[in-house]
Amino acid sequence: MLHTKKSIFFCLVLAVILMALFSLFLSLQRHTVSLADSVDTIYPKQTPIVSPSQQSMPYDPQRQLKDFSLINGSDDGSFAWQEESIIPTCDLTEYVATFTPVGATEPSYTFLVPLYTVKTEPTQISFPQGTYMIEYAPTLRLRDVTFSGGTGDGSFAWENENEYLKSVGTYTKIIKFIPNDEVNYNYIGKTLTNSVTVNVTKALGSCTFPSVINFTYEANKTLQDFAVGGIGHGHFFWSNPTTPITTELNSAQANFVPDSNYYFQDVTFTKTINLVVAKAQPAPITFPTALQTPYDHRQKLRDITLNGGVGDGIFAWTHPDTIPTVSVSNYSVTFIPNDTLNYDYSAVSLSAGVNLIITQTIPQLIFPTTNPVVYSPSRAISEISLIGGVGDGSFAWTYPSTIPGVENEYYSATFTPNDTINYNYSSLVLTKNVELIVNKATPPGVVFPTANAITYSPSRTLSSIPLLGGSDNGTFVWSEPSTIPVVSLTQYLVTFNPGDVANYDYTAVVLTKKIELIVSPAPPPTITPPSVDSLTYNPNQTLSMVPFLGGIGDGVFEWSDPSLIPTIAVTQYLVTFIPRDSENYAYAPEQLLYVLQLQLIPLLATIDDLVFPTTETVEYNQSLLLSDLLFVGGNTDGIFNWVDPNINPMVGNSYLAEFIPATDSNYSYAITRTRFVLPSIEKGMPPCTLPEPISTVYGETLSSVELPTVFKWKDESTVISVVGNHEYTAIFTHEDVKNYRPIEVKIPLLIQKAELVVELRELSLAITRKTSRAITFDVKQGVEYSRDGIVWQDSPKFSNLVARTDYVFYIRYKETQTHLPSNQTTITITTPMSGFLAAGIVLGCLIAAAIAFLVLIYLPFIKYQIHRKIINNLAS
Repeated sequence: MLHTKKSIFFCLVLAVILMALFSLFLSLQRHTVSLADSVDTIYPKQTPIVSPSQQSMPYDPQRQLKDFSLINGSDDGSFAWQEESIIPTCDLTEYVATFTPVGATEPSYTFLVPLYTVKTEPTQISFPQGTYMIEYAPTLRLRDVTFSGGTGDGSFAWENENEYLKSVGTYTKIIKFIPNDEVNYNYIGKTLTNSVTVNVTKALGSCTFPSVINFTYEANKTLQDFAVGGIGHGHFFWSNPTTPITTELNSAQANFVPDSNYYFQDVTFTKTINLVVAKAQPAPITFPTALQTPYDHRQKLRDITLNGGVGDGIFAWTHPDTIPTVSVSNYSVTFIPNDTLNYDYSAVSLSAGVNLIITQTIPQLIFPTTNPVVYSPSRAISEISLIGGVGDGSFAWTYPSTIPGVENEYYSATFTPNDTINYNYSSLVLTKNVELIVNKATPPGVVFPTANAITYSPSRTLSSIPLLGGSDNGTFVWSEPSTIPVVSLTQYLVTFNPGDVANYDYTAVVLTKKIELIVSPAPPPTITPPSVDSLTYNPNQTLSMVPFLGGIGDGVFEWSDPSLIPTIAVTQYLVTFIPRDSENYAYAPEQLLYVLQLQLIPLLATIDDLVFPTTETVEYNQSLLLSDLLFVGGNTDGIFNWVDPNINPMVGNSYLAEFIPATDSNYSYAITRTRFVLPSIEKGMPPCTLPEPISTVYGETLSSVELPTVFKWKDESTVISVVGNHEYTAIFTHEDVKNYRPIEVKIPLLIQKAELVVELRELSLAITRKTSRAITFDVKQGVEYSRDGIVWQDSPKFSNLVARTDYVFYIRYKETQTHLPSNQTTITITTPMSGFLAAGIVLGCLIAAAIAFLVLIYLPFIKYQIHRKIINNLAS
């Protein structure tokens, strides 16, 4: 049976192979072309001509006949195409060729040569792709959908281009390819159709809004009381229907929503429509009346109430500021409509005359008062104002030219009415005495007189000097006429005696005053200056010790600077004359200062009289020269010079100086003197180059940081308690200690973190929890943990472990701002077995034990069955 099945399978496989070989053979047969009879002779020739043969070629639109060779023809001539530029196509199989014999006398022959041009493979066709969108329209056809893209030698078109797309939705439609050339290209078996998606979307609706809508105003009407109108399949409505209709409403916004929600988009069309609201006719108007009222010059028409009147508005006097009088009884009233915007009052009379009866009034008359005035001899009573007073008219003094004095108190005043038509004055008194209080006046400003300048005379008194000018309402006299005026005193007292004390109050007026009297000095007596004798120079002798000889004048002669020691250099000295009376006599400056010639003989000087100077104090520097040092002190009657000014002076060294006496010296020096002088030079600021930044670690003292020999820490016990770049004070001592002083400098230090060394027992790990998947250690302050010694964590818990696996864990103290991480310790831990695995092993062992038990029990039975099967097989 098995053999039979294998045979059938083999036969089927063999049959399939044979069919495939046969199909291949047929295909090769279809594409094999025989050229045995490819040349047909048209023009016979006595000598047979062997026509050329031509192999078949695929169509090429760029290939002409000249590209096809004529081969295997007669060898006693040549063949050529008659029209070489023809492009062979598949539908034309014979073309004219010419044979030209070798001999020139023989004629040429023409042949029809069959040329087998087979169809060529067309270019790859790439159909348009994508989903094509178009808006719905009632007459929408598939041909209205424009597609794009696609390549191929031909054109693309819808397969059913006249098909209607009757609703909104997604359609799958066929695009077909129409080749340009099916004669020369083989489109057999090619895919010439392809399906694409056409999505018909909702169209945007259309409508026509009205351009203008005309209304006539109606009270309390809104837009919702009027239709929008318009043309369109849908609903027209106002955007703000509660807008009141007024003549000011010149436009409103309206909306249109298409009816169909399936074929049209849910788009609301909005347009602003022009509105024309015509005014309405107003209600009839009935004008009011007015009551009788007495005349009041303060009462205006606005103060008189109008009674009655009908109309949608208010009634008011046309000229409300008019004061109604007895003589006029008719006044215009104007109606002011409440709403001229929406009602047309153009044909309605809005004003009318209203009768108003005004009766005469007995006026109130109160005479005025006056304020107290101050007496003035040139002021008439007409210049004094009447204050207050009540009455429609004017108050005036009856006798305006009267000049009121202090002794009178009452003066007559008269009231002149303004209006005797509207007021009744028959029972009123129009003239009355008014009290006027006249106080004493402050007298005119007292202008004190002046006096002409005089020349001093010891026999002239003030009584002989006239007073010029002053006020004319009194008299002026010298208060102390027997006084003799002097140059030093320029003001003298004058007394004023007033004239009119009845109308002027002189109690507060100053009646005495000092006036200026200029007294010029008199010419001084004759002065003759003194003279002096010659003397020998004495450094201890001042001018005060030199006596004067002669001299005449009303005063004394004195040296101008008596403390001055006369020297050889100065031979003239100033003498001052001090007059006995320099105030009242005019001494000229040349009469007070004289020049006296004093002849001095030089004194012979000794060696001990020569005092050498010191120098100004300066700091040492390498560019300092002796010529830069200025001398201080020393003899003043000569000059001091350095013998060698170009020496660079050093601290503590003396240098030779010389003294040259002045030509006008008070002493006679026999020779020029020299002496060593110690300049005052202090140690200078040394040039200093700081060392490069030095690296050290946190926690060390400055004594551990080594400096160049010229530097020394100011306090070596200072502990470095920061990390980073910092500066510490050191003492710099220049090698030239004689000329430079030690200075304090700041040395930069780069302070790095210190290493943290701890004992391993401080890093002992205590496990608080251990499972097959996680291990948790005890938490220690400042400690971090790692499973590989590379990645560290603050958490003492490690999870995602594998059961029954050895792990090495690390522990160390973390890095701080001042210390690097500490040395680390490790511990190796084996994760325990998973509880499920342990249970599975136990269960597996139990099952294995049970199977072994069953095998032991049933083994004899199994052996028996096997033995029995073998015997049965042998027997069969």
